[in-house]
Amino acid sequence: MIGLIYEWEQTADFITVNVQLPVGISGKLAEIKIGENILNVSLPGNYLIRIYLFGLVNKDSSKVIIKPGNITVNLKKKREENWLQLEHADNKNKKILTEKYQELLKNEEIELEEKAKQIRIDKREQKNKSVGSQLTKEQTKRELREQFKENEKSKLSKEIERKNLAELEAKKAAEDAKKKAEDAKKNSESKSISFSDSVPSYRKPPGTNGDAPIRKSKMAAPRNRGKIQIKFTERAFPTPVRESKRPEEEEWLQKQAKARKAVEDFENDLEPHEKEVGYLEDKGIKMMKNGDIEGSLNAFNIAIKLFPSNPVLFMHRAAANLKFGNAIRAAQDAARGLEMFTPPVPQNLSQRLQCHLLRGRSLRKLEMMTEALMDFNEACKLDPKDKSIEAEADKVRDYIESNGDGWQEKWETDLLA
Repeated sequence: MIGLIYEWEQTADFITVNVQLPVGISGKLAEIKIGENILNVSLPGNYLIRIYLFGLVNKDSSKVIIKPGNITVNLKKKREENWLQLEHADNKNKKILTEKYQELLKNEEIELEEKAKQIRIDKREQKNKSVGSQLTKEQTKRELREQFKENEKSKLSKEIERKNLAELEAKKAAEDAKKKAEDAKKNSESKSISFSDSVPSYRKPPGTNGDAPIRKSKMAAPRNRGKIQIKFTERAFPTPVRESKRPEEEEWLQKQAKARKAVEDFENDLEPHEKEVGYLEDKGIKMMKNGDIEGSLNAFNIAIKLFPSNPVLFMHRAAANLKFGNAIRAAQDAARGLEMFTPPVPQNLSQRLQCHLLRGRSLRKLEMMTEALMDFNEACKLDPKDKSIEAEADKVRDYIESNGDGWQEKWETDLLA
């Protein structure tokens, strides 16, 4: 190593070290390191100056100025005082100098790691803030959409209520008019009968003998009362029968009968051991592992028909549908499984975690990134130690931050129900 020529001077606050550069070597190529009590300047060509300082300096407040012939290092003292000399008494001890230099390198490495860590934390906070803002905007849009729907429903309800009230008033007015007409008719008939009773009749009605009574009222005799027996034909539809719709209704009834018969036949075709709990589930899982996705879907479908209250079957069918490429069915089955895994207890935590992951991956495939991120966040809460889940959530979060949510309002769906 070749030593460098330097000069130094001081004030109460600063130490200034002027290092002369060799001819032909630029100061931009110098590697300068400053520690609390050490200064190291190295240049290409094995030029080096390493000083174990007499006192302590503040690294962050120190400055380096590179000029065309020299390098000026302004070291900020930690205490306002005048140093007796620039170098420490042990500056000539190479072992101590090496130890101080290694300590400087170690401290710089620790500082770099802390800065990198702080940068990652700041970046994560910025991402979370950005995604949180995006989620808030999406939530605001949904709330406005729901508010618009509610307003339209309210308007429609008021309009229907107004029409019903108008119809009732019109009906009541018609009934009142009819009643007045009937009362007027009865009054006129009563006056006619009373007038005929006041005048004695000297003529007998034709075709009667002298002993027969004479009817004084002109009103028709009351009819004999009876009951009409009505028998309704049994009908499977709530609407009245129409000849134009009869072919469609007959076709639907035939399909329903065929479906019921198929269910009965399918239960009869199963062997007794196939109806046991867990048999079809294990069979479907084994087929899915072997790559027979269609066979596993068929097994899970039959198992769900036999045991519709088992949420694990919906979870497995969601996984099979996702592998088969049917993301909509997968999201629906995962949502159904989450509904059935209630109440949430430690015994079903792994199943709920799996349902959140399946629905999140299905929604991600459908470009419903905001909803997918919600499921991944829930999965992270259930298992915070799994870094792979956090990595998936970060990918979705990065996508939303870069591209926004691909969801469109016209894609109304019930996949989250």
